[in-house]
Amino acid sequence: MALLNGGAGPDFFASNVYDDGFTMVAVFSLDSSATIEFTTEQVVAVASFSLIPTALVGILDGATVTLSFSDTVGSPGAPVVENIVTVAGQSSVPECIPGVITLTPIISVGDCDGNLVLDADEIAADPSLDCNFNGFLDDCDLVQGYDTDMNNDGVPDSCECNFPNQLTCIRIPGELLIELIWGDSSSPVQLFRDGVLIASLIDGQTSYIDDGIPCSCSVDYRIEKECDNAQIATETCTFDWVEQHPDFSFNYSAESVDQNYTLVQGGAPTVAAVDLFIEGSVAQGSPCAPAATHGFSMTMSHDPALVSVMDVALAGEMLSVSPDYVSFAIGNDNTANSSGDVGWCMGVLYSLDPVGGGVPGGPALETVTYETRKLVARVTYEAACGDWQNSGVTDLQFEGLALSDSSPPIDNVVGVCGVVYQPALATPSAQIEIIKGPAQPLFIRGDCSNQGSINIQDAVLMLNYLFSSTEITCADACDADDDGLLNLVDPLFDLMFIMGLGPMPPAPSGICGADPSPDSIDCATSVSNNCDDPCPFEDCSNGIDDDLDGLTDCADLDCQGTSSCP
Repeated sequence: MALLNGGAGPDFFASNVYDDGFTMVAVFSLDSSATIEFTTEQVVAVASFSLIPTALVGILDGATVTLSFSDTVGSPGAPVVENIVTVAGQSSVPECIPGVITLTPIISVGDCDGNLVLDADEIAADPSLDCNFNGFLDDCDLVQGYDTDMNNDGVPDSCECNFPNQLTCIRIPGELLIELIWGDSSSPVQLFRDGVLIASLIDGQTSYIDDGIPCSCSVDYRIEKECDNAQIATETCTFDWVEQHPDFSFNYSAESVDQNYTLVQGGAPTVAAVDLFIEGSVAQGSPCAPAATHGFSMTMSHDPALVSVMDVALAGEMLSVSPDYVSFAIGNDNTANSSGDVGWCMGVLYSLDPVGGGVPGGPALETVTYETRKLVARVTYEAACGDWQNSGVTDLQFEGLALSDSSPPIDNVVGVCGVVYQPALATPSAQIEIIKGPAQPLFIRGDCSNQGSINIQDAVLMLNYLFSSTEITCADACDADDDGLLNLVDPLFDLMFIMGLGPMPPAPSGICGADPSPDSIDCATSVSNNCDDPCPFEDCSNGIDDDLDGLTDCADLDCQGTSSCP
């Protein structure tokens, strides 16, 4: 274009420079006398660019810039300049081929990243920038080929120390063996189980079989090797034991707190207590300590015709543990569920949250070991005298129960590492022995007149007895305060109760019953005192079958061993 019009150039030429490029317009001749035939590629103009001073700082391998023809340079606000060629007054759109500028940095001696700061100063300020201590920045090592980066992580290989594969730990099927695999023949390799060195491998092994049966819920393995750069490579894995351990076992046992219990005459139930125990054991020769348990469930049946469950409560070891979760269920009615089960069940979890609040690497769930037989709970039963025709025993049995149709059955299990163990259970698991005591008179304390209730007549009769020797038929009923004496306090005690100014007389009070606190004051067994005995006891010397069991006097088992039937 510079040669047009006799070397004067085009009649019109204008250009504008913007942040994102430039525009240019050329009219060769205003009268169309000057033309150019572009039969070959010809240079028509030169655009000059300058490099922004900081553009390549830190970019050691250079960069490229693409120059693209565009109709929107300078937008918005700039006049639209299109890429066109005019021929004979007609516009033609040319093929626009982008251009490329290649920028190659010149590495300055002592400033390989070209950031105008000497490499030595950068390394002194941050030694980690030269991980292999060769005096060059790590980035420069890779760009200039001083080091390699085989895993493409941006770190020179000479700076790294690792195993090429992850460590895996798996159970060999059918065996009590854990296989560790890391697939790298580097040696030596040290292998640790739960922080304790168990093997040093020097023959290029890529795997190892651990025959030490895990004794805990999980086992942490670690392998280590020292690299040529004196760094230590480490890989870890954890094996979780999720099945019953062959060396662990448990036993449930129960025993009556007292050797036997004597039935109380007169309808008041007799209370019997049974203690519950857990004991763990480890197979002989096992390297394991007693299993650390996380909880348990217990369930026991009884004969509802002879005893009823009153209460189930934690005892012994569980009182010191204070479990986070405890649940009890009691069922004394065999018609309350379709299975006909009666008994009680309980579930205990020592801890719902990790002791350390779930902090990684912190303490695990709270556990309890049963290296000895430990008391965990106490169950209280009651026996009604009307259910026992003669003395005897009733069996209690640890067994799975479904006390509710809306809940799943509960079984006897101990939880360890998320796995349950079935404990050994004796049959019967426990027994309650009931002894029927001798026949006792029944009365209502304070009802001195034996009318069936306490009123003013009773106080008057007591006074007449004390001061006029009026006859009374049951001294125990007249002993209103149950102090074993008949005196002025007794009518006053009755009067205070009648007037609402004092307490009810001691048992048996309000209803008929036998004296629970024997003393020198008594009633004749032949005195009815208007009390019907719901639990007849055999009188061993009256010739009558009092308890209606078909046996009379000394022939009745309840009389054997008494003074009447030695």
